[in-house]
This record gives sequence, structure tokens and C-alpha cells, in this order.
Amino acid sequence: MKLHLAILTVAFSLVTGASAGPDEEFADIVGIIRQGDQLVAEGKDRRAMEEYQRAQKALLGFEKVYPDWDRQVVTFRQRYLAERLGSWSATEGQKDTAVEEELRLARNRIIFLERASQQYQQQLSQLHAENNRLTAQLREALAIRPAAQEPAAVAQTLTELDSAREEIAGLKKRLAELEAELALLPDPEEARQTAAILKETQKNLTEALNVAEVLRRQNEALRSPTAAPRQEAGPQVDDVQKELLSTRVAMQVAQSELATLRGELAVLQLALAARGTNVADRPGSGRLRPVDDARLALANDRVPDAIRVLNAETASSPENAEAWYLLGRSLGLTGDLAGAERALARTLELAPGSAVTHFELARLHQRRNPNDHGIPRWHYHKAVSLGYPRDAAFEQAIQWEQPAGPK
Repeated sequence: MKLHLAILTVAFSLVTGASAGPDEEFADIVGIIRQGDQLVAEGKDRRAMEEYQRAQKALLGFEKVYPDWDRQVVTFRQRYLAERLGSWSATEGQKDTAVEEELRLARNRIIFLERASQQYQQQLSQLHAENNRLTAQLREALAIRPAAQEPAAVAQTLTELDSAREEIAGLKKRLAELEAELALLPDPEEARQTAAILKETQKNLTEALNVAEVLRRQNEALRSPTAAPRQEAGPQVDDVQKELLSTRVAMQVAQSELATLRGELAVLQLALAARGTNVADRPGSGRLRPVDDARLALANDRVPDAIRVLNAETASSPENAEAWYLLGRSLGLTGDLAGAERALARTLELAPGSAVTHFELARLHQRRNPNDHGIPRWHYHKAVSLGYPRDAAFEQAIQWEQPAGPK
């Protein structure tokens, strides 16, 4: 009530042009300070600092006009304003430093993704060229009637098949190692998506092993002592020649399958090196996903563009947890803390085990109510228990302690 009275008094003075004495002018300045305190309580820090700065300027003018008016009271208000403005400047400096670091990491990640995309395009072009070459060789082999093959050629084919089986086994072992590394990733959603790609690759390996086993059995049958003796001419010789031709064609197919598997392993290794990228995306599309467009916009300080892309994505794909998470972060950067909280809450509905979402909610609630540590502590505890690395500065801000018991 006193605040409203002071504001009305100032407005009346400005409208009527009536001159006010030092007591009334000082009361007006105190009213501005209290209005700033009210804005701080509502979580509107930036507007509160503007009011504090306006009050500080008015107080300096008041001191020049009335240098002998109650110095103790004037000095108290000057110190109060200096402490408020100094505390806010330090906090903003820390936030700017954190934002710059996050932007730097985001830009580095974008550069890495661009390089990985270029490498993949080069590998894809090489695979297409190799596929065309093998297809031409296969057509040429089918068009030419092969000559009679000696047992030495059959033995050479079997040796190549055994080598292919060993290489496939090595690839299978490497895939198992990659799967074990994926289990250590902190983001369960990312691990689930990568596991789906591994499962598909495992299926391709199994099919390749089956083809190799069929080829091995066919060649064993060809060199078996119980097989019918080879004639110099006639239908039996033709059958043997056709069988050998089929074996060589199958070998080319197996080699092509191995080349494809090597390409898939290279893509998986790039995804594991990035760790923060979504490895479930199908390579070779040539276009970024909407969430990647949003990440790029955030990295270039185009927060409104990111929000526009993410609003469209969440509307068309309401089950996309990653889009909801990025929307929450983007809204938080604009100061729309209520909208950010709704987007992050939706993220937890879709991905209850997301540690990074719990941490973002802890930070958001700490911003909205700096003196209420209950909700920030709860979300931070959930984030740490889900594998999020501990943040000493944030723990100090919310006065959090590691709960007792087994870790």
C-alpha cells in the first residue's frame, strides 16, 4: 500500500508540476527501491535491476540538491543499492561465462558433425563405385562360359571362404565391444537408439555367416572323394563348371557384404566418438533433422529460430522427447520459465530416466525461487542418481549434500 502511495505521489507531482520537499522526494526514491524489491521477489531480476539503477541515479541527484539532509539514511540507501547491483552483476557475469562455454562446445560439435558427414559421403561414393565395379564383373562372368576348373581352384575358393568367415567373426567381436561401450553412455535414449542399429547390423552379420556356411558346404561337396569322377566332356563337366561359377559369384556377394558391414562399423565408430549425437539417424539423407536445425540455430544465437523449428516439430511429432527437451532449454534462454518448465515436464513424461532433463529442471526451479531449495534439490538428486556428473557450484547454491548410504 505504501509503495502504491509513493508511486501515485510521484505521478501527481509530475502531472501538476508541484514542487516537492526533500522528504517527499526521498520517499519517492524509497518507493522505487521497494518496487525493485518486489520485482526480485517475482523472479524478474533484470527489470528489478533497472529500477535499482533508476533509484541510484535519483539518489545521487538528491544528494547534490540536499547535501545536508540526514546523511546516515542517504548513506544506508546508497550501500543497499550498491550491494543489490553488485550481486546482480556478478551473477550475470557467471551466467555469461557459462553460456559462452556452452556455445563453444555446441559449435565444436557442429564442426565435428559436418566433418563426419563429409567423410560418410566420401565413403558412400566409394561404396557405390565398388558396387558398380563388382556388378560389371558379375555380368561379365555370367556371360562367359567358364573352362573346366582344377581341384587347386576349388581349394583356393575354400581358402578365401575361410578367410571371409574369420573376418566376419572379427567384425562380430568388434560389434560386441561397441555394444559394451554403448552401455556406458549416460543417456538411456541414446543407448537405446544405438542398440537398434547394432541389432540390425547383427542381423546382417548373421545372414553373411549363413551365406559363408552354405558356400563352405557346397565346396566341400565338390572336393569330396565320394563325389562322381569328373569327365573330360559331357553333362557332368558342365554341371561342375556351373557349380564353380556359382561359388565364385557367391564369393563376390560375400565380399560385397563385408564391405557394407565395414561401412556400417565406420558410421558406428563416428557416432561413438561424437557421443552427444543421435546415432539412430539414418545416414546418407543429406539433410539435418529438425532438432539438428534447432541445435545449429542455438549455436549461432538464433534462439527465436530454434523455438520456431521446435514448436513445429513437437506439433508434428509430439512423442519426440529430444525436441521437447531442446524447446525447454530455448524457452529458458528467453526468460519464459513457465513455458520451459512445461516443455521439460513433457520430456520426463516421454523419457522418465533422462538425467539431463532432471538437471535442467533443478536449474530452472533454482532460478525461479532462489531461496526455496526443496524442488531443485529433489531434481538434482534424481539427476545424480541417474548418472549425471555432480556439479559442485550448483550443490553449493542449493545447499545440497550427498545422501548417506551405498553409492
